[in-house]
Amino acid sequence: MGVVRVNAHRHDDADGDRGSVTVLMAGALMLVGLMLWGAGQLGGATVQRSRAQTAADAAALAGAVEGETAAHHLALINGGTLVNFTALVSLGGTDATATVDVGDARASATAHYDPPPPPPTAPPETSTTVEASDTVPPDTLPSAPGG
Repeated sequence: MGVVRVNAHRHDDADGDRGSVTVLMAGALMLVGLMLWGAGQLGGATVQRSRAQTAADAAALAGAVEGETAAHHLALINGGTLVNFTALVSLGGTDATATVDVGDARASATAHYDPPPPPPTAPPETSTTVEASDTVPPDTLPSAPGG
């Protein structure tokens, strides 16, 4: 009986395709990684814009009610910096506009505050004087029931 030998390593790479799948997989992985990075950047920018808008809304509302110091404080609480604040006070209330930066995002908001009406005033008290002729003699008053 004869011995059969099997060569486990083939080196007959005539067309040079050996390893091309590895290069294609590396390219595909790089493309997927780039897409994930871009999605993360877009998501981060969206979150920053949303936080900036929240801070601007809070600053405008606080500023309309209590002034610029309150607007500055609320912008800081919400992670932002108050860049601009204007308030117009009139008989109809207060209109305030706040612009806030959070990271690279900037947002503006406007708020209107109508102060509550003043409490109603009590009617003026009237004084009444009783004269002796206006009194009823005690013997003409009706008696109390049971008595």
